[in-house]
Amino acid sequence: MGSALAIVVAGYALMALVGIGGDEVASFWTGLPRVFGAFYAGVGLYHAQSGFAPIRDARWRFLFWPLLGLSALLFYWPQGLSFWVGWSWSLIVSPLLVLSGAHVVLRGRVARASAVLGALSFPVYALHYPIFVWINAVYQAILGSGSFAVGTGLALPGVLIAGWLILRWWDEPVRRAMTTWLRTRAPQRVANGV
Repeated sequence: MGSALAIVVAGYALMALVGIGGDEVASFWTGLPRVFGAFYAGVGLYHAQSGFAPIRDARWRFLFWPLLGLSALLFYWPQGLSFWVGWSWSLIVSPLLVLSGAHVVLRGRVARASAVLGALSFPVYALHYPIFVWINAVYQAILGSGSFAVGTGLALPGVLIAGWLILRWWDEPVRRAMTTWLRTRAPQRVANGV
């Protein structure tokens, strides 16, 4: 938990120094502090659940919809937002959104759809930018000009299909194999006193 907190502090301090980047090739390296800060904030929240009772309180779920609404408002704000608004959202609102969302209970079809979308979330996150760039490049090569709306409309099905294929043919088999391997090693480690 302590190392996660140190990475969070370092990530957000570096963001304050170098800015929030990573959304284009030219700012790729300045996006790393944002990724490290946000990711390890989530890791810290996950580990804090076992030792910090207020984080386990189910009343956090009441913040979910207001925070989601605030996030949507900020994402679709017609003008560019200042650095400090984006930094504050990443530092405060985003972790609270994750914390409150973890306490929301879903049922029925919504729960099943959420499980599928959750399983797809990392492959889609990892693949969305390269697929959008490739599709947009082909679109521009064929028609001579680019359109964000058309590129996005073409990339969305490609990202979802590629994400599903990666999930089914790579992510799930690798996780199953690793789980099996770790389970077979656990009795050996216990027998050896490790």
